[in-house]
Amino acid sequence: MSHSHDLIHCKNCQNEYHGHYCPNCGQKATTKRLVFNDIFSELLNAFTYFNRGLLYTLKMMSTRPGHSVREYVQGKRVNHFHPVNYLLLIGGVATWIYLHYWDDLFNMDIMFQNMKTKEQKAIMPFVKKAVHFAFENYTYQLMFSILLYGFFSVKILGKERYNWVEGIVLHLFVLSHSELIKLLLFPFLFF
Repeated sequence: MSHSHDLIHCKNCQNEYHGHYCPNCGQKATTKRLVFNDIFSELLNAFTYFNRGLLYTLKMMSTRPGHSVREYVQGKRVNHFHPVNYLLLIGGVATWIYLHYWDDLFNMDIMFQNMKTKEQKAIMPFVKKAVHFAFENYTYQLMFSILLYGFFSVKILGKERYNWVEGIVLHLFVLSHSELIKLLLFPFLFF
């Protein structure tokens, strides 16, 4: 039987416990002063996890997308990059590229040069702003469409196959990877 003097007082949540980790918040029982190696080690751990999960997901979504998504939904998630992070990463890169190459992609002046009437010409600034807004908020559009696709997947496939959240995960992977393919094909627009 342990004595009260063996209790560890958690530095994070003030819980008293026995063991190496606080059962309340997960804080390690022993901590030390931070040194430069701690920051370097944490950065290295984050980077290797990021690369390992991302590279595995890229490979699997490129070679066996159905199997990959099915594995994730069935609970085999350790090797996968989290689908929300996958969307945010690829959607963020896509947003940056689309905004950075805005003028090269969509020269609205050329698109609207054949407009004849004043009314047609009057809408040009509105259309420019609307298209620019769409590209600025591209990741949010992807997220919203994924929620809708997830809902319709359940309706079409039935609840026996996937629930709404599983449908969302399916479309997180699919739309993120299709966006990645568009990004890889993006340079060919300029040739």
